[in-house]
Amino acid sequence: MPAHSHSTYPFTPSRRIISTHDPATGRAVFNNIPENPPIGEIPNSSSAEPSRNVKVYSTYTFPVSGLSPQSQVTSEEDSNLDLKAYEDDLKHPRPPDGSQGCQTTCRLLEMAPGDEAPMHRTITFDYGVVIDGVVEWELDSGETRILKKGDVCIQRGTAHAWKNVTPVEENNGWARMFFVMLASEKIRVKEGRELGVSPL
Repeated sequence: MPAHSHSTYPFTPSRRIISTHDPATGRAVFNNIPENPPIGEIPNSSSAEPSRNVKVYSTYTFPVSGLSPQSQVTSEEDSNLDLKAYEDDLKHPRPPDGSQGCQTTCRLLEMAPGDEAPMHRTITFDYGVVIDGVVEWELDSGETRILKKGDVCIQRGTAHAWKNVTPVEENNGWARMFFVMLASEKIRVKEGRELGVSPL
């Protein structure tokens, strides 16, 4: 990620630590994938300092399959399929919008001061937790809620927008949210109309 002069970013970067299995003993061990997850930049609507999208992990089966290590009973081709899929996703990113069946995505959204994510919809069922800061959650009905540190949002395929309303005295005005996104069925409303993806 490029360095920015006079950065106000206040957080210690998150590490992502992955466990796996020793194929001989079956005991849990730590995987050797680097602990620092890749970070993408998101242009900020209110300043030159970008927000950050931390790509923690993703899978493409549900229930998640292929967790077994290579052994006499599991071929290399069939072993550690989630790790292989994640490494492939880092090389060939796919949007976490539910367009990939059975996709699960784990991400951190770190919003720069005053930043806003415009109204959008993904075909996903999302769990979101505010880790730091204050975030306004807006729905396309115009309804809003203020989410503070420790608050949890359950987003059921709804169109939504985020706005960082963290006071500058707190985290230099930055907010941080943790998301787990699960691919879902499309939402159907009156007369069978489907509510599809509406991108950022």
